[in-house]
Amino acid sequence: MELILEEYRNFLLNSKGCSQNTTLSYLHDLTAFCSTMDNDEDRICGADSDVLQSYLEKLKASGKSNATLARTIASLRCFYQFLGEMLSLGANPADHIHIDRTEKKLPNVLNAEEVNRLLSAPDVSTPKGLRDRAILELIYATGIRVSELCALNVEDLDVDASLLVCGGENRRVIPVYRMAMEAVNTYLDRVRGRLIDAKDNALFTNLNGGRLTRQGFWKIVKQYAAEAGIKAELTPHTLRHSFGAHLIENGADIADIQQMMGYAHPSSAAVYKKIADNKMKEAYNRYHPRAGGKKRKR
Repeated sequence: MELILEEYRNFLLNSKGCSQNTTLSYLHDLTAFCSTMDNDEDRICGADSDVLQSYLEKLKASGKSNATLARTIASLRCFYQFLGEMLSLGANPADHIHIDRTEKKLPNVLNAEEVNRLLSAPDVSTPKGLRDRAILELIYATGIRVSELCALNVEDLDVDASLLVCGGENRRVIPVYRMAMEAVNTYLDRVRGRLIDAKDNALFTNLNGGRLTRQGFWKIVKQYAAEAGIKAELTPHTLRHSFGAHLIENGADIADIQQMMGYAHPSSAAVYKKIADNKMKEAYNRYHPRAGGKKRKR
């Protein structure tokens, strides 16, 4: 069995082009499966879909997550594909094994009132407050990723046209609402020149003049969320997800959201439709009198 595993490792790296990490993960999953078969080469090579499905069910009963089970299926399918090619076997027995689909947790978003409180929290009588207001306004106005925000240069912003050109692999042009553009323009006029050398082109910097980092942005969000009394669970991308959810709630098309947010597939943007649908269902169940909702007092 050791010889087969070594050849399988070469197959993953050379024929499939898998990374070292993926190869190690697949081999780990396969080794765990082989141990339940006493590393018996004949039993392993002759396993049918019932054997593999039973193994998956045992993993699930032991408390393995759906993500782990999904990776195990991928590992087994790849291994039996390899065996089929090497030993000229018939159909891949792992093609017919399955688990319940992994349930993806919907991203947390802020409601409009919470966003207003967060964006109003910076003290705009100070240079730091002016910078932070501009940062928060711009990321909520455009829905760009934190990494994209940190990579922005001054020339990426067209103040007169109220447009942002977001570069990188997902290059796109995004409109910027007036209040956000005004906040950024004020930062450019009154603050940025104090923090950074004129030759540098980073749009946003830390207070020492270096380019803003993801960690620095996350500190900004946490600081003002605490000051605004926002109790919702936050991540660095909460404002990005709130941008998508609020556009959907107000009637925007999923295709437009996909383009603005730089998603490769419509399914990624469709998650905001699910958030809006859940919100609608919650409102229905809460307020419809026949759904157990509250009754309004007259």
